[in-house]
Formats: sequence, C-alpha cells, structure tokens
Amino acid sequence: MKQRCMTVFSLLALVLCTLSVARADDHGHRTTIVNASADLTSNTVYVDGTNFPANVTVSLNGMPIAVTSNTATQIVATLPASVASNPGSYLLTVARTQRNGHEADNDDTTNFVLTVGAVGPTGATGPMGPMGPMGFTGPQGPQGPTGATGPQGPIGLTGATGATGPQGPVGPIGPTGATGAAGATGPAGPSGPAGPTGPQGPQGPQGPAGPAGNDGRNGAVFSGTLLNTGDTALENIFNQPGWSATHLEVWAMVHDVNSDTNSAVLQGDYLVYRNWNLPTAIQTLRTDTGGQGGYTISVGADAGNNVYVKILQTTYATNGVWKIIAKWY
Repeated sequence: MKQRCMTVFSLLALVLCTLSVARADDHGHRTTIVNASADLTSNTVYVDGTNFPANVTVSLNGMPIAVTSNTATQIVATLPASVASNPGSYLLTVARTQRNGHEADNDDTTNFVLTVGAVGPTGATGPMGPMGPMGFTGPQGPQGPTGATGPQGPIGLTGATGATGPQGPVGPIGPTGATGAAGATGPAGPSGPAGPTGPQGPQGPQGPAGPAGNDGRNGAVFSGTLLNTGDTALENIFNQPGWSATHLEVWAMVHDVNSDTNSAVLQGDYLVYRNWNLPTAIQTLRTDTGGQGGYTISVGADAGNNVYVKILQTTYATNGVWKIIAKWY
C-alpha cells in the first residue's frame, strides 16, 4: 500500500509539472484530456478530450500501447495484460508523433492519471525526496522595450496680454453732397509681444519593464519512468547535419522513488560537429556527475547522426523517475 501511494503521488507530481509547461499548438488549439477509463472486460482504454492530433502515440508509465482508433475527441487503445492484471494508478501520456516516429517534446504532450481496477484509500504522504542540484543560470536576455510615455504635465500659466497697438489714421472727409461710399477699413495694428512660457510640468512615472526576450537557443524537455534492470530511456535531441557544429548543454537526473539509495545526475557542455558526410563526433567541454549509483547517464550519436541522451537502470527492479533538459544552438 505504501509503494502504491507513493507511486500515485509521483504520477500526480509529474502530471502537474507537465501541465504547467503545456502550451497551445501553432493554431492556438490546446490538446486536453477530459477523462480516461480502462475496461477490464475487453482490455480496452478509452481516452476522451479535445484537439487530439491525427498522428498520436499513447503510453502508460512510459510504455507505448497500441492505438486501435482515434479522432479529435476520442482515442481507443489496447490495455496490456500486464497492466490489467495489476490494478492501480498509471501515468497516461498522449503525444503528437514526429515524422521520425518519436514522440514530440513536452510542448505537444498531455498527461492524465488512469485508474485500473479498484483502488484502496490514499495512504499517508511519504517523505519528500532530496532536492536535486540547482541548474546553471542562462545568459541574460536583451533589454525590454521602453515603457509607455507618462501622462502630460499640467498646463502652464497664461502669459500677460500684450499692449494694444496704435489706432490707424482717420480716412479723409468726402465732399458735401450725396453720401459717399464707406471708406476702406484701416490696417490692423501690430500684435503685441508674446507672454513668457509657463513652467514645465513634472515628468510622468516610468512604464513597467518589458518581458525578457528569447535567448535564441533551441530547447527540449523529456521525462519518464524506469522499472526493471536493463530498462533504458533513449531520447533523440536533434540530428546533426554535415559541415556544421552545435553547442549542446544537457542536464539529466534519475532517482528511485522508493528510497534515496539509487540516483544519478549529469550536467555537461558538449561540442557536436560533423565534417562533410562523416559520422557525428562529440567533444566533452565540461561534465559534472553525481548520485548514489544504480543508474548510468550518457550522451552520444547513432549511425543516423541523431544526438541522444541515454539513461540505463543497472540496479534491481524498482520504480524510478527521470528527466532530461537540453539546450543547443
């Protein structure tokens, strides 16, 4: 019961973490899971929601399961026998499938806690695990745009009225007889001098600073779980083209959720390059590792020039969670 409660707690924490970084797709539509249920009679998983992509993958606790049908509002998938025979709570992940067959990053991933079979009452909350090391500080973004102009100051005092100009000359008197036409109006006198300028009003308050800009680097976040000895998490970060080089920064961690006995941490900077059509080469610029053992974390490239991060469970069968954060430019 204690292990099941701690598993549920970990799943809920992962769901909250994933939902906090989920965003709308390129058209402003958000993929949302409204409900998910498991039918143990037909070994079927039903997922209801909105804006499901056409190219979709579904997994339970990181293990892909077969999708039998899917629309924009419902996905039907096969419930594995190993899950149907072990009632409990499982992390259900719905993700958009990339062209290379791998799942998209967290920006295109939605999670939900699926309950299989009857579940007992929630047990006491387990102790909080140790805090992981603080990640490195990114470079400062460019200065935000200038704030809005402050309100206009009050109008200055009106200047003194100028002196009245001299009166124009009187026109000549016409001859006696019929009344002559009215004489032309004399020219207007000159304008008086302008009054002094009033004092300048006080400066308005400074507007708020604009948001920090993007630092120009690509980024990706991956997470999942491991269970048995030999289980591997292999995530492709990017594909290295020929005649080019890339600076890669990686932070990865994995730990046993049942105790603090098994864990591993890696933080490193790498130069990834490829000459002509030769295989991709990786040069380690800096690497820091830590943890209690039981897992290994490595960075490498495959024959297809895909640069990856791999996490391998070397200890006995136990529940483990992992996360990878990568930036490159």
